[in-house]
Amino acid sequence: MNSQSKKVVIICFSDFTKEPRVLRSIAAVSKDFELVIYSTKNAYKNFRVVDIEKLNTDFEYENITNKYFRKIKKIKDSLGGKTFGTNAYYHQKYWSKERQTLIQKLTQEQAHLYIGHGIYTVPLLAALNGKAKTIFNAHEYYLKEFEENESWKKYTQPYYFWIQENHLSKINKLFCVCETICQTYLKNVTIDSLVVTNARSHIPLSASHNYDGKVRLTHHGAALKGRNLKRTFDVIKFLPTNYELHVILMPTDLVYYNELKLYYQHETRIVFHNPVSINEIPNFINQFDIGIYILPPTNFNNLAALPNKFFEFIQARLCLAISPNPEMKRIIEEYKIGVTSTSFETEDLAKAILSITPSQLVKFKSNSDICAKELCAEVSEKEMLTAINQLLNA
Repeated sequence: MNSQSKKVVIICFSDFTKEPRVLRSIAAVSKDFELVIYSTKNAYKNFRVVDIEKLNTDFEYENITNKYFRKIKKIKDSLGGKTFGTNAYYHQKYWSKERQTLIQKLTQEQAHLYIGHGIYTVPLLAALNGKAKTIFNAHEYYLKEFEENESWKKYTQPYYFWIQENHLSKINKLFCVCETICQTYLKNVTIDSLVVTNARSHIPLSASHNYDGKVRLTHHGAALKGRNLKRTFDVIKFLPTNYELHVILMPTDLVYYNELKLYYQHETRIVFHNPVSINEIPNFINQFDIGIYILPPTNFNNLAALPNKFFEFIQARLCLAISPNPEMKRIIEEYKIGVTSTSFETEDLAKAILSITPSQLVKFKSNSDICAKELCAEVSEKEMLTAINQLLNA
């Protein structure tokens, strides 16, 4: 049986057209396999898409207001082993009627391979294992997703632990965004793994070296309050007058976006540009010199992050000036494409930027040009396809 006659089903409980990592999975398999996508988006090019927006629903435990009946139910649940935090509780919580319908639909596909994105696909993949090969494409380490939030730690983290502890080892292969997250998974489960970064497609650009005495910094991304963007943007306050900061933000949170523009309205060296589509970002920011980003380690995943914008800076052939998150720092030092600060404080990032001499800036940007062909989605897609073929032929 050749690969063209084999079916791959990709499962994503969000709009996959807005998920770059899912789109890279699609790019890796779309030319070689029959592809079906289960997602909340119901149409996409030439692939069959199954709308599952209403099928990712937990079983809802009845909220009983009467104290007497609530006590009786609590005793009944206890006798049945379904009190909060038990395996029986989480099993019933996960396997709602909707997810039972979903697993039936997935089974009926009779696919050769199922690839799941997001932690809620893990029990589905485990249930499908044996019927087909299965891959979990982990976007992060979910057990520490919002570990800074006490409510999340109390109510959601145990649920995620149940999912991982009882199902992940039943899946054939794990794809992870970086080595740190991969090794964290492997501390808790034995599973074949592959690091697949969030590197974006290769863009045929060259490093720009047209200097006129100004140094042009840039930052792009979504305007989200939780990202504390002022920490990054305030770097301009610690730099000489020949430094500029060019900001390209998607107004995801329009209130916060307008708040930022108002806050910096008198800072003439910060320029807010109109939003640019995700595919055009590297081409647009190629005109600048240094991509900057401070990502505070508010949780494990932020500390270990290798975000999309990091690779977009590289494809734009920029020098990078980044906070000392270990995965980003490792690549910056390995490929000599910029500097990292000694801490996550704004002033320390400014010091790192000021340490870059004009000749170093030229060299860092040239090195980004060199490594852009290696640190790109095309390389990751080939690695994914090789792993998939090996799995299917095993």
